Amino acid sequence: MVPQLAVWGLFWRALVAALGAMLWIPTPWTNAALYRYLVGNTWLPDGRRLTFAGTGGDIWYVFIGGPLLVGVFAGMLTFLDLWWLVPIVAIPVFGYMNYLIVRWLTDKVGSEDGSVKLEFTGSFWGILGWHLLLIVSVVTIIGWAWVMKDGGAAASAARSISTTRRPAGASCGETSWSDWRPAS
Repeated sequence: MVPQLAVWGLFWRALVAALGAMLWIPTPWTNAALYRYLVGNTWLPDGRRLTFAGTGGDIWYVFIGGPLLVGVFAGMLTFLDLWWLVPIVAIPVFGYMNYLIVRWLTDKVGSEDGSVKLEFTGSFWGILGWHLLLIVSVVTIIGWAWVMKDGGAAASAARSISTTRRPAGASCGETSWSDWRPAS
């Protein structure tokens, strides 16, 4: 894949997404705009552009409901002097939120001509496992860069995304998302 992202275009969209996250309610729409920019400025090796058809309205309940649910439980547990249970509730909820976001994101990405469609075939448990590994690696300051980069969560996610390619005049074939990566 060939991303061609303008620095200032990416900067202001990331800034708007960060402000949306701080204000909480606009988060689904600001993140969808950022994803649309990132995907819309990425081309496949054969020159076809990717498109993103998602909107904040498709996924608002995940971006708004997940933190609300964790906040309510955190308040209740803190009130009951069980504050130590907050991470036990929050980590699986945020892991499931990320699972839903990745599934939504891959479902809404395709090529301009509609010949490429993505599908996330990974599991919730895989994403939760990588989240737990990231938390442990950051707390212990060991291997967090590996978890975030090629050897860890990113590579695992790439292996869990498959696509159906339909070149002109050919039948459909299942391929892995990693087939689109250039050989290194």
